[in-house]
Amino acid sequence: MFLLENPLFWALLSMFGLTGACLVVGTKRVGSSFFLGGIIVTIFFSGRFIMVLPYISQPRFYFGVWQTIIGVVLFITGLFFALAPCFSIRPLNIAHKNTVLATSGFYRIVRNPIYLGELLWCLGWSLLHGSVMGIILIPFWWAGLLIIILIEEESLKRALGPGYLEYKAQVKGRIIPGLPL
Repeated sequence: MFLLENPLFWALLSMFGLTGACLVVGTKRVGSSFFLGGIIVTIFFSGRFIMVLPYISQPRFYFGVWQTIIGVVLFITGLFFALAPCFSIRPLNIAHKNTVLATSGFYRIVRNPIYLGELLWCLGWSLLHGSVMGIILIPFWWAGLLIIILIEEESLKRALGPGYLEYKAQVKGRIIPGLPL
């Protein structure tokens, strides 16, 4: 099988992007580079986007028009959750003393709406294309995002202190509203 047609290649590429994202949110040197952050996000995004496309050989499923409708709704909702908050914060950036904590909009519902959006668009995109691999890997993306969140939370706690701890006590959900997951 040609490497670019292998879903595991794209999943591996995306995991490298996820690892790079941990470096961005956890280190000052990498976390201060908007350019490097953009490259890492592109790698993370492109692997998950391409992996489920029809020309990538993998098991597929199709349950009818409802699968397509649900897939489109989840994909669009995910993009909305992932992109809208980007206008109020600088994503993939290490927290520092001048960091302003976003607590309005989606941030009143869940502490990491961008990551919620990431999971939703991946799920919708995978459903839309009937990608078994895409569905199977959602929990792995979730686990990877939780690692990034833990790093971000430590950084925010150091930079913002009691203000962040108060926000964290008010908004329980890390990725899922109301749940500390």
